[in-house]
Amino acid sequence: MFRDISFVNYRTHRESSISLHPITLLVGNNNSGKSNILQGLQHLSRLVWRSHPRRSRAELSSVHWGPDFFRHKYRMAKDDEPLAWSVTWEEDGAKVRYELELVQVKSTRDFVRCRERIEHMCGSGACHEIVSGYEGDSDRLELQTKVDGDRDIPVEARRNLNTFFEKLGGAFAYHFQPSHLNNSLVREAKIDPYKVDEMVRIPSKIGYEGGNFQRLLFYAKEREERVFSRFVALVRRFNDDFHSVRLNENGIPIWEFDFGCVRSDRLLEEFTPDLLSDGFLKAAAIALMVSLDRPPSIIMLEEIENGINPGNIREVMHWLWQAASTHREIGRSQFLLTSHSPTVLREFSENLDSVYTLRLDRPSHQSDVRNLNDSLETLVGIGAVEGEFRDDAGGNRKVKIPPYQLTELWYSGTIG
Repeated sequence: MFRDISFVNYRTHRESSISLHPITLLVGNNNSGKSNILQGLQHLSRLVWRSHPRRSRAELSSVHWGPDFFRHKYRMAKDDEPLAWSVTWEEDGAKVRYELELVQVKSTRDFVRCRERIEHMCGSGACHEIVSGYEGDSDRLELQTKVDGDRDIPVEARRNLNTFFEKLGGAFAYHFQPSHLNNSLVREAKIDPYKVDEMVRIPSKIGYEGGNFQRLLFYAKEREERVFSRFVALVRRFNDDFHSVRLNENGIPIWEFDFGCVRSDRLLEEFTPDLLSDGFLKAAAIALMVSLDRPPSIIMLEEIENGINPGNIREVMHWLWQAASTHREIGRSQFLLTSHSPTVLREFSENLDSVYTLRLDRPSHQSDVRNLNDSLETLVGIGAVEGEFRDDAGGNRKVKIPPYQLTELWYSGTIG
């Protein structure tokens, strides 16, 4: 799993680092930099995905000054300062650390030099380091190609490096919106099913705001039966009246509910998506993502609580904890969430080291990122906040605070 990520000069993050857990939560005021962390990881993921050596279009590995560099760089940084990321990943005794720097070349203002470095360490202590872009100027991400073609790298190390790149290139961010999820933005509500021979990757096709959600449900129903069955089971846990979805004779998506009414004309009540509640549709979209056989390695969800009743947040969070469980060998995801809700924060009362608070420093326009466990440790130690200490399996000191105490801290403005 991914252990940490650092940003240098990415938007409001002059220099920020966070540890990545099975589920990591970001809280803070509006414009504090929460979304910039998600977008920064998403941007890195897309750069890595584009530079895969087997992509059919080689030009995808080139970094462009405007869309890939300038629009993302911290505006108060100097021209010769890099836009940079570093990521650490561990799995099966192997550890990989990857660094990427994008630097503006002064002689040609619109040229971006790419520098990459990756280290592979295994349990035996052997370490392999591969670099790209440190000799001469290149605007291409070529490290993956070097790894793929370097036969001096042991087979196991190359396999781990390729797995790392595959997982890093498979991170997706979503901010599901009701007007997209319910198909109401489409001029005609009719669904055009995917062709029988068309292979579809649901994580990339669903869209940042969920615009293809309705169409993909029927793809899953027709082509991925296990995924659809898991989806139905999860949504029934959220609303036990839910029965299934189908297309009517006109190609309009119909959501079926069993309200226990016996009527002569039909046993199920039928609704088009635009008649469903916003929170229900958002929960359904999340249910589809966690039901996938091969979900994204990292799923980032903006404002997960929007539209969902506080009483149902625990159910949705339960889905995420199951999908992120370290006991799952296949189909496991890590989650990175943003939230403005104390209800979501309460779900982390025993995992405060998985929570980060963000604040924007106005004079410098920089995001200040702090781990909540570390921030509250002193307050608990002096008795200002009710809580207790315990050591985890790794010997790290963790603070445990009652959920109601977290809520009080939220509303007092201490956190949130």
